[in-house]
Amino acid sequence: ICSVKGVSINYFLKDFEDKILAKYRTTFSINPKKGAFYLKFKLSVKEGRVKHMPESGDDSHYNLLKADSFNLANLEIIDTVKFA
Repeated sequence: ICSVKGVSINYFLKDFEDKILAKYRTTFSINPKKGAFYLKFKLSVKEGRVKHMPESGDDSHYNLLKADSFNLANLEIIDTVKFA
């Protein structure tokens, strides 16, 4: 049940960067109303956990399982990247 309610994220490792960027370029071109940004962030332990949920050809895919006390303001923002 938790995984169904999880938020889809990609775990950033240098080895995954090109695949992640290609995935988001495709997503943003198909559905531009979603916005053309992606956010790199660090998650503190108290905000939730991540569960590895690889998809076909995407080993960087995880589900973010948010704690009841989850607050976006507690994310450590590393970078915001705009594609368009």
